[in-house]
Parts: sequence; C-alpha cells; structure tokens
Amino acid sequence: MPVESFEQLIGAAGDVKELEYISALHQTDCDELRRDCSIQADDIRLFLRSRYGIVVETETVHSVIMSGLGGGSGKASSKMNNGNEADDEVIDLMELVALLMIPTLLKARLQQLQDSLPEGVIKPPHGLLEYVLKIILHDTTGCSAFKPLDADLLKAILISYGEDDLASNEDLIEDMLAATNGATKLDTNAFADGLTGDVQLFDINNEARLTTLYEDVFVAKEETEISARRYKFGVAKSNDPESGGHEDGMKHNGDSPQQSFTRNWMAPSIDVTADLYRSKMLVVFLWSTIVISYFAYVWLGQRMRMGGGCECRGLYNYTYTGSYKENSDVIICELSVQVAKWILLFTILSIVGLTLVTVGSIGNYVGSPWWQPLIGGTLVLLFSVIPFASNISGPSMLNAADVDDDNALYVDECSTTSTTTDQPQLENQYLATMALVLGVITAAFHFAHVFSALMPKGCFRNAPLLTSLLSAGTKFGEMHTKQAGSYKLAQMTKNALDVMRVNDESTSTLNTHFAQGLGEFAKTSRKYRTVGGFVWTWKHLWNNTAYRNDGIWLSTRMISSNIAQWIVSMYVLFRGVKLTKRVASDYQDEVTKRKMLAWTSQMMDPSVEAALASTTSGTAISLMSQYLASETNLIALDCPTSSGAELFDEYCFKVGEQYECNLPNWPPVCALLVNTSDLSDAQAAALLDASGFDSQAIENATSVALQQATDQTFDQFYPAEQYMVTVPVAIAAAFAFMTAVYLSLAYIPSVCKTILMLRCGAIKTMRDPKFIQYRQAPDQVSILTGSLFWGAYFSSILVGAVLGLLVFFFLWQETLYFAQRAIALVVGFLVITLIRLILVCSCRCSMYKAFYRKRPALANFTLLALEWTNFALSAGFIFVRMIKLLLAAAASIGRIDRPFLAHGVGRVGPIELDNYPIVHTKDILSHEAHRHPYIELLGVIYMMKLRCGDDFGDRAGSTWRLLFVYALFPWLHQYRVKARPELLHALRPGLSEVGRASTMRLQYLSVRRIVDIDLYDELAVDDEGNESQPIEAAACAFRGEDSDEGLPKRASSLAVDSNEAPTNEESLGPGAFSSPGADNDEYIRQLEEEVTRLNKELKQAKQM
Repeated sequence: MPVESFEQLIGAAGDVKELEYISALHQTDCDELRRDCSIQADDIRLFLRSRYGIVVETETVHSVIMSGLGGGSGKASSKMNNGNEADDEVIDLMELVALLMIPTLLKARLQQLQDSLPEGVIKPPHGLLEYVLKIILHDTTGCSAFKPLDADLLKAILISYGEDDLASNEDLIEDMLAATNGATKLDTNAFADGLTGDVQLFDINNEARLTTLYEDVFVAKEETEISARRYKFGVAKSNDPESGGHEDGMKHNGDSPQQSFTRNWMAPSIDVTADLYRSKMLVVFLWSTIVISYFAYVWLGQRMRMGGGCECRGLYNYTYTGSYKENSDVIICELSVQVAKWILLFTILSIVGLTLVTVGSIGNYVGSPWWQPLIGGTLVLLFSVIPFASNISGPSMLNAADVDDDNALYVDECSTTSTTTDQPQLENQYLATMALVLGVITAAFHFAHVFSALMPKGCFRNAPLLTSLLSAGTKFGEMHTKQAGSYKLAQMTKNALDVMRVNDESTSTLNTHFAQGLGEFAKTSRKYRTVGGFVWTWKHLWNNTAYRNDGIWLSTRMISSNIAQWIVSMYVLFRGVKLTKRVASDYQDEVTKRKMLAWTSQMMDPSVEAALASTTSGTAISLMSQYLASETNLIALDCPTSSGAELFDEYCFKVGEQYECNLPNWPPVCALLVNTSDLSDAQAAALLDASGFDSQAIENATSVALQQATDQTFDQFYPAEQYMVTVPVAIAAAFAFMTAVYLSLAYIPSVCKTILMLRCGAIKTMRDPKFIQYRQAPDQVSILTGSLFWGAYFSSILVGAVLGLLVFFFLWQETLYFAQRAIALVVGFLVITLIRLILVCSCRCSMYKAFYRKRPALANFTLLALEWTNFALSAGFIFVRMIKLLLAAAASIGRIDRPFLAHGVGRVGPIELDNYPIVHTKDILSHEAHRHPYIELLGVIYMMKLRCGDDFGDRAGSTWRLLFVYALFPWLHQYRVKARPELLHALRPGLSEVGRASTMRLQYLSVRRIVDIDLYDELAVDDEGNESQPIEAAACAFRGEDSDEGLPKRASSLAVDSNEAPTNEESLGPGAFSSPGADNDEYIRQLEEEVTRLNKELKQAKQM
C-alpha cells in the first residue's frame, strides 16, 4: 500500500501525549524546550499576532489573560519585579486543560439544570459534575456526601491538593464562595455555578454555527451574538478590513485602566501559513493556472540551455572533448553567464509570481467588500484570456523563435534561427487550453463571492446546496475545527472517566481516588487503534470524520502541491502516449535516422576528425611508399638518396603555421620513395604537395571513407525491429505514469498519518530533544510546492527510464546475446534458490523451535553446509537487493513527506543528507500551531478575555476549574508541580492533623509520579530521544522494584449515587487513611520521610 497504517495511542495516555504536543506547538522559545509544558505570556502574544493579527503587549497578556484564566500558584503579586515576571508568569498544563474544559463544563451545567442543549453540539457525559464533585469530597474529606459550604471547606480542599498558597488567599476564598451564588451547601448546583459562573459569555451555540472563530468573539451580528447583555468596550484600533470596520476592544470597569489592542492588516488573501482565505479552492485553482501558464507560454519556448553559454562560444573556441584547461576561457565565461541568468530568473519569478498571486487573490478573505473580488476575478480572466488568444492567432509570442521542426536535419542548441512549420504545436494547445479553463474556474469563485456579498442575508436558507457553494470555505473549515475540538474534549473526558471508575478493594494505605487514578492510569490507560492507512484516510476524508472528529486541517499549500502532482501525472501520461506514437511512426523514417546520425556527429570535435583523417592518410601513403620501393623497375629513376629530414631541411621552409618546399625537377614519384618516417604528417604533406600530389584530396578521400565506415557502424546499432523500440518506450511511459499517480494518491494520506502520529506521540515532540530544530528557519517551507512538483516529475521519469532501459536490454539485437545469457543465469539461480528454500523449510520444522534446536548435531551440520552454499548465492541476493533499493530510491525521490533513509543513516556529522522530511514536518507543525482544534479553542478564550476583560474569566472560576482537573485528571498534577516546584513544599505546621494527612498523602503520590516521569526522561529515553523501555519499568528499575511494586492499590470506589455515600459519622478519621494498627501521627511522619526521600531522588535524577 502507498501508506501503511500504524497503532495510534488512544485513551488517557494518548490524551496526555496530545496535550504535550499542544504545549510544544504553543511554546515559542527557539533555544529551549520547556518539558514542564508551561505556556508563557510571550507565547500567547505571538500566537495572537500570527493567527489573528492582534497586537498586544506582553504585560497586557500577563495582567489580563493570565491573571484571570490561570498562571500562578496563588501568590498575590502579578506585576513585574526588577524586570522579571513574578510567580504568575506561566500557564501550566493543568490550567491549560481547565481552559479547554470551559465549553464542556458549560454544557454539563445545562444538563445539570435539565435544560436542552443547542442542536448540533456534542453532549458531555451525563452526571459529569456530580461525579467529579464526589471525587473531590471523598479524597479531601473522606466522605463523598455533600458538605456545608464555607471557607474552611474550600481551604481544606485546596490544602488537600497541595494548593496552600491558594488556600491562604482570603480574597480568593471569598470570591470562590461568591461564585456559587450564595450557596450554603457544596452540592452539584453550587459546584456548577462555581465552575461556569465567570464564563457565561462563552456561547456554546457557536460550535454548530457557520462562522469563523474571530466572528464568534468580535463580530456582533444577529447570528453570532455572543450574549444578550450590553457591554461597554474600550476602543480597539483596527487596520484590518476583515474586521468589517468594528471597533472592538476590551471592557474596562470602574477605576481599572482601559486596555486596548490593535489588529494589524495580515494580507489574509495570500496567507499560506494560517490559511485566512475565504476560499482555499480559489487559491488552489489560481496556483494551478499560473503553473500551467508558465509551462504553456514560457517553459516550452524558453528552455534553459544545457550549457547556457552560447554567448561565450561565440567569443572563445570550444571543443567538445577538450580538457578543462583547454576550455577554461569558455567555462569561466559560462559560469558567469549562468550565475547572472539564475539571479535574473530568481528576481523575475519572485516579482512575477508575487504579483500574479497577489492580484489574482484580491478580495479572497472573509469580510471583503463585493468590489474587491470583482476586481480579482476580472484580472484573473484577463491574465488567462490574453495569452491564450495570442497563442491561437499565431506562434507563441514567447517562443516563436524556437518552434520545434520535425523536418530539421540538425539542431544546434546555440542556433538563433530555425525553420518553422505551419502545423501548430499540439502540446502548447493542450496546456494553453488547460490554463484557460483553470483561469475561468478561478474567476468563477471570485464572481460567486461577489454574488453572495450582494444578496440579502439568509435568502438561501432553504437551499443548503447553494448556501454551501456561495459560503466561504474557511467558515466550513473553522466550523469543523470547532466541532472537532468539542468531540476531542468529550473523548478526553470519557477516557478520564474510564480510568477513574475503579472498584472497591480491600484495605489500602492510600485510600483516595487520586491514588486509584494514578495507578489505573499507569496500568490501563495505554490503548491503541489501527489508523492512518491509505483506505482508512481517504474514507475518513470522504465522510468528513477526519475534519469533524480528528480536526485535521489540510493547508492550501498541501492541496496545491497535490494538485501539482496530479498535473505532473497527466503530463507524463500525455507525453508518454505521444512519445510512443512518435517512435512507432518515425521508426522507418530516413529523416529520423539522419537526425540521430547528425546528433551523434555533433558530439565529435571537427578537429579530432581532421587529425584522424590526416593520420590515416599518412599511414596509407607510407604503405604506398613501401610498396613502390619494393618494385625493382623504379630503382633506375634519378631520385635523391637523402633521408626525408635532410631533404626537408635543404628544400623546405616554414611560413607561419604552414610549410612550403621548392624541389628540383624530379619525377613526382620520387617524393613517394623518400623515407618520411622521421617527418611529421604536415612536413610529409608539404613534400607531397611540392612534388605535384594533392595531399588534401588524399585526406578528404580518407575522411569520406572513415565517415562511410562510421555510418555502417551506426546502421548496425540501429534497432533491427520496430518492437525493440516501441515496447520499451511504452513500458517506460506506463510505469512513469503509475509512479506519478502513486505519488499523487499517497501524499494526502501521508500528511494525515503524520499529523496523527505527531498528536499521539508516535513521532516525538515534547520528549524529543531535537524537536527544537522544527522551530528554526520557518522560511524553508517555501521550497515544498516546487519540490513536490519536480520531485514527482523526476521520480516518475527516472523509474520509467530505468525499467524501459532494462526491457530494451533484453530486446536490442546488440545486447541480445548478453540478455540470453543473463536469462539463463537468472533461471538457473531461481531454480537453485527454490530448491534451497524447500530444503531449508523442511529443516526448520524438524530441527528448530524458536531460538532453540531440537537436534543440535544435525542442525550444526546443516547450518555449516548452508553457510557455504549461501556464500555463493549471496552474490545474487545482493544484486537483487541493489535493484530493489535503486527502484525504491527512484520512486522515493518525490516522497519528500517521509524519510527514505533510516534514522542515523542520513546524517553525516551536522549535515542532514535528506532534509526534505524535516522541512515537510516543519510545515505541518506550523499549520498545526495555528489550526489544531485545541489551539483554536485557546485562541477564542484568549480573545474573549481581551474583549470582555473582568466580565469573562476570573481567578475564582479558574480555581474551581483547577479543582475539577485535579479530580478528573490526577495524572496531570506532575506537570503543575514541575512548572511550580514550590508546590512540593506545601506542608504548613499550622494545619490540623487531618489536613496534614490529606496534604501529605496527595503530595506523596504526586512526587512519586514526578520521580517516575523524570526517571523516564533519564532512563527510558536514549540519546536520540527514542523510548527504550516502558515508563513504569524504567522507574521501578531505578528503585530496584518489580513493575507492580510501589504503585498504589485501588481503594474504595466513588459512590456516584448519593444514597451510597458514607455518612458524616464515617468521615475522615485516623482509620480512614492509615494502615491497621498505626496512629495518624506516625502515618504523617512516614509520609514526610517518603516525600523527602523522593525529593532527593528527583534532584539526583536531574543531575544525572
């Protein structure tokens, strides 16, 4: 299959991995990866700027967003001290989850009030709030029955979870009591009010609305109104036309200083990072129009010359077979020309590409006035129609001088003229027509935008198909993202409930659901499902579950790149069919033969041909002289007896580069009788010319004879039968097309698989020490579109060429002898390999069982015999492996979305041999950092806080939600403690024995868990970031324990039904938490010692 499936980690453990992934995306430090998963104010500031164009200062983010929605352990100061932020400088992972749970808690509150949920929203688990409240009461008071609500109860709960800084904040305690609307009893209704009272402005109806996330917060329209209440907003400056002219800002109350922010223009119609387009398909068709137009009107006519130095060859002498030294002047000249050409090409394509895409995208953003898409559509039509009309009326205005001529006998790459034909270029017509069609479709998207902007709102409510066609595609995408976020949060809640639903067991040292949750999480939270295969991905994309449930966002760059791959596939098919027909029709064409002969003769240097003719003619004359000297009837002639050198010195002289001789009146044959072996060919020719012979005629005759011999040799190499050429070409074209289709079909599933692997931790992020490289050089992603296009082209051509040449080898008459011998060799090799396989299989069953031998002696003899047999056969095995790897490498040239080289193989020191998979993953992470459902939900909450100020989210509500997370997700406590180490020292002497016991037992579990996780970082991860052993096994190995030891046993389950809750008389006492026979003071002392020991282990692990 093009894309294989994988085992995705799901359940509570998978949710933790995805939360770590979210934190890794949200963090912006390019030098350090904060493994405590904390989020800083600067991370939020940069996200709002990049995603929404909202410009806000770091101090404002810290004082407005973080102080009300989390970001501290409870200390009062949130201002800047000596240039450093105070304690409230981060949002830890527990607080992040508390923010994400806001929509779920609002829907759970409606369920608690027995109100119907809005249509289309995903329901939370029934009875969620009551269940979690009883967990809190059971773990902190020893009894799950509802208790009277007062300050002492809230302090006891906070202290039990180690939050004594929060518990010591009297103002916070009062606000938490007030958040329950004056409730006197901590029941489900009071708990629901405390969790959601401060976030009532968050409208859960937006989950099913066809709106953007920005509209959900700032655009005050009837269908997107977030509340019926009236607010007085501060002034917010807006330079973005997408905001529709609204002056949205943050509310201010009373004497609090007015806070403002600005929203800068983001050029949304060309935003390829956050995908702020109104219609992604418009951008895809626009890019396709430009690419096809480039090939139709530019590439086919102005191909870059192989040498690119025709200008230089007119200035210097160039010989095809000359050395680097002989051609040094031309090489230096060509290098200069090539550098200048590439700089010019880079400049022209940058300017032209930016201009065409920008102009063609005018008005392609949500909220644009109707006249902007009208301008954009008109310009796209002009860009598409004018070149097409010019191409139809005559030869292309860009390539009229280079029209291919089927009747030309000789093509000079530096020729400035060529004979043209009257027949139009079929290939240009196809590409030009395709560019025109794509341009018209692009303009149609613009005009549809104009039509929808001019029509009254809601006039197409009864026509859903027309509504979907005229609505902004981005709105559908963001609606799916909102639905995916709700779905994923519902699944995360369900997974947590599955872990926390435990059964009663016998006595336990740590009788809390906090302990049970940690134990169950370590034992049962790792579940898997098979996802990500080729069929699975296309099925989920087709039925929209990949968008609505998984929240996968396919960026415009990815879709455009895939469309480019399909264009390559169609082009390869077209060219392959055309080439096959051309070869079949031109096989017997004499013109084609002469063209091939001219092409081969072009590769020969004329000076080399003259030298060869001169040497050959000199050899012939020497043989003639020997023959004449042997004839006795010529001895009587009165000829000189001097040697050739003496005769040359006496009668010849040099004039420039030539020789001239004035010989006496001898018979001409005397020149042939002189021994010229001591003379050069030029000197001998001068003597012949002086004697009356025409040496040039002799050389010309010799050259003609040599050319005839060359022609005869070429005729022998010309394929004897037509099928010898047509069959390899047809096979090459077919496999090239199949390779291109394979690359096109595999790309989108591969992207989806990579996204899912990143989210579940199959591709490590927060645990990978090399993850920081993905945050660097974000501009590298600009090479992906072109690389995917050319990668598909070259990969398909290479695969087709290799297979075509292999078939040609077995058909061509000149290699037929070797092919027949190769077939005999391969058949013999296959036969002996089959016999070997039969023998080996029979021996395996009778001699081996797994790693052990049933009959050791016989196994030793057999293994030794196979060792030497395989020594000879291994040559064939290695040859087959080489062929397979070469074909796999050729097919993988276009697969830049996945690594071809194994881990550690493709790296030579600091140099990555194949950097494309890293760059492609970087592009995926960049879009995930803007479009992941959790990130998008956090962005909405950030903007709600900026807009509504103190009327949305406060410290009291955040603390209630923090308690909710403590109870339902106890395994996340490790991240809060790692981000806030002061929580490890939360034991206060002034607490009661009951409070001290509750605090110490939960602190013991948290520190124990942190030690396990930190040891996991040290022991379970190797130098390359690969997991070497399971987390619990690594931690137990450090402690010298078995895997099951040291984990808290499951204790009493939560009594969901209030009728099953313990009575007040059964509430917290010494026997509820201690082992049999131990008093409470001794138990506290033991826990203190254990926490101290674990703290030391934690410090030692960090120093390793």
